[in-house]
Amino acid sequence: MRYCIWSLALLLATAAPGCGDDDATPDDGGRDDATGADADADADADADADADADVADEGGGGTGTLTVLVTVADPSSGEGVPTAGVVVAADLPGRGRVEQTTGADGRTTFEGLDWAAGTAAATAWRDAYGLVSRVGIVEADGEIELALGLPLDDAPARVEVSGTALHMADPDHHSLLVSATTDGESFWSDRPGPAWSIQVAPDDPFTIIAVEFAQEPAPCVGCLSMPISGWVVQDHAAVTAPATVDLDFATPATATNVTGSFQTVTRGDSPLRIPDYGFVSVFDLDSMAVLGTINSTTLGTGGTIDFDMEYVTVAAATHPLTAFRVIGDDWVSGVVVEGFPASGAQDLRFVDAPRLIAPARPTARHPFHEPLRWELFDSAVTPALLILDEEQTVWWIRGPEDATTITVPEPPAACDLSALIGTGLVEARLYFYHRHESGDYSDHYVQSPSLILEQ
Repeated sequence: MRYCIWSLALLLATAAPGCGDDDATPDDGGRDDATGADADADADADADADADADVADEGGGGTGTLTVLVTVADPSSGEGVPTAGVVVAADLPGRGRVEQTTGADGRTTFEGLDWAAGTAAATAWRDAYGLVSRVGIVEADGEIELALGLPLDDAPARVEVSGTALHMADPDHHSLLVSATTDGESFWSDRPGPAWSIQVAPDDPFTIIAVEFAQEPAPCVGCLSMPISGWVVQDHAAVTAPATVDLDFATPATATNVTGSFQTVTRGDSPLRIPDYGFVSVFDLDSMAVLGTINSTTLGTGGTIDFDMEYVTVAAATHPLTAFRVIGDDWVSGVVVEGFPASGAQDLRFVDAPRLIAPARPTARHPFHEPLRWELFDSAVTPALLILDEEQTVWWIRGPEDATTITVPEPPAACDLSALIGTGLVEARLYFYHRHESGDYSDHYVQSPSLILEQ
């Protein structure tokens, strides 16, 4: 089985790159592919003016303004580029609704807002992209950015690199985790064997990191046992066509062993107080290469987790991060810290699982446009609602910091929502995060189990 087992950790660590967290992702932004942007902007100018004039009739009637910047992701650089011709729907204070189109600078400004009447919401949409919304906007927020990311069906170019792991300690019973220091897809085997396959970016030299480990039955409740047999670190030239590579565990890389412990949340009735299990990993933020993983984790009394892990240092992996996670009742809470882990007790603060109010439980069906509500047990966290289609985020809705409710806004009129999420029941998740001071990733987060929204 081939898939990136770290996709959840990396998604959360980077706050869903391309999903539209306007001040949270390092690669918010876009592709300068708005053909005829100036013409589009000119063509929409009269309609925009008419829409602005309608604000007073629809409940605005003030003198305030709201400027929205929309970006899409440049697939070659990941940088954000302002984009013309994107439809932005704004729900204005006082319940007025106006739709406008971004101009050549990727911006559109809504006028006539009465900020004293409440908050605003803005949703950006462009054909072939997902939706991105910001709700609970206040005047003090100033200009906001909505990042559409990459087109939903725009799979980046990848080249398969595959092969055999030689001289494994026990190929009949051990599994492999293989990744590389390039944008691509890692390999995790859920069954024993020496065969492996990854996807890498073309024309980009990379280093392969492989680890052999056993997947043993859990020795106790809340424990994991995945003893490591060895590591391989192997440089490789850039490829433009599928390549075959043998990884030889007879010449293993030197790994550093770390043992320590950390405390889960302190609230007694939290599903994360005594979690199903804990996990520790090390990855490179720039390439997503996996640099470290556990031998074991053991759940002790009072929510203490002891861990034994190993990591390798790789010259091409220049930004290592250590991710600590606890998982309980399908809630996932994580703390991401700079650098490699140190031995001993870790000083960590996990974001607790909020208590759901509406819906009262994840399995309860919740009306699509009715407010979702919850009780927070932490501060300085930003909520977002991720609406999914086959595990892909197709609508990212961000609320204000420490908000305890989010309502799914109406999409722009031209958006065929059924083409994005179908009809009937829709999967969604709540995600609460705090950004690292660098702005490059979330250093604290918690994600909910799947929720069921009913259209």
